[in-house]
Amino acid sequence: MPQTARLRRLIELMLAMKRALHERLGKKSFPLDPSTLPRLLVLGYVRERGEPTMKELSSFLRIAPPSATALTDGLVAAGFLIRQQDASDRRSIRLRLTAKGRTFISRRFAEVDRQMAHILGRLSTKEQDLMIKLFEKILP
Repeated sequence: MPQTARLRRLIELMLAMKRALHERLGKKSFPLDPSTLPRLLVLGYVRERGEPTMKELSSFLRIAPPSATALTDGLVAAGFLIRQQDASDRRSIRLRLTAKGRTFISRRFAEVDRQMAHILGRLSTKEQDLMIKLFEKILP
């Protein structure tokens, strides 16, 4: 296969994988679930980091701070997150999971794990190991 066709095919497959993940893990699979993949990323990041600042979140997501604020607005309104002023820097806002948010993200990530196990279960252990090596090689 010529190099340009190979690169085009890789791009097509990566985009198809992204769409498949969104369909399996996103709103289409869980129509009554208020989450979207970007919101799950936010909740997962806050769970992992403890009480990150909005600036840290926007940097992690690689979006502008106003976009991060818009993204977290729904999570605050749904009672999953609390915004609080940083005690050491009044200009900085920190995010914290509520009990409802912790319960939701634990259950939701368990479902994501089940869905991903189903998707990746089509690959042999050797193929999964190869996929890990390839992702580690191409991702920064």
